[in-house]
Amino acid sequence: MSRTNYIFVDFENVQETDWERIAGKPVKVVLVLGVQQKNLPVHLVRKLLKVGSQVQLVEAKRAGKNALDMVLAHYVGAIRVKDPKGYFHIVSKDTGFDSLVGHLQDEGAYARRHSSFSEIPILMNAEERVSGQQRSEAKCRDASSKSFQPFNRRFRLTSVALFRRLTLQLRSKDWFETRR
Repeated sequence: MSRTNYIFVDFENVQETDWERIAGKPVKVVLVLGVQQKNLPVHLVRKLLKVGSQVQLVEAKRAGKNALDMVLAHYVGAIRVKDPKGYFHIVSKDTGFDSLVGHLQDEGAYARRHSSFSEIPILMNAEERVSGQQRSEAKCRDASSKSFQPFNRRFRLTSVALFRRLTLQLRSKDWFETRR
């Protein structure tokens, strides 16, 4: 049995969505609209009607700082209670969601924030998956060659110093034992 992928879209933050990608996949989208978004473009409504059973529109009723973010977080939590084994994707360029994603991951949920639909693995085609994997491998190589190098050097120096100290202690212990 496949897991359901739940995609929560912060529509105040990301309006570019590729609705054709979700058709026929185990995906449910929660499109969260802010108070300012009273009207949707006709082309968007047409696309939503094609995948209507997979999309739920949620309107934030109140305005305020992070009001839409709180509504989105509420729906993530509500759906997580109903389906704890689902994958939870938040599509937003707002890095404030990273703490919510981190909390979900700490609780054992599969969760991640993406800045666009094209970054969600289940919505990628084969070519995008390969190029995405190559990008992530390159990032890992860069990280390992840069950020960990000073640590490795320090560790090597520390271990050499410890070895020397231990050798000196053992020699002095041997010397002490032979003098008794």
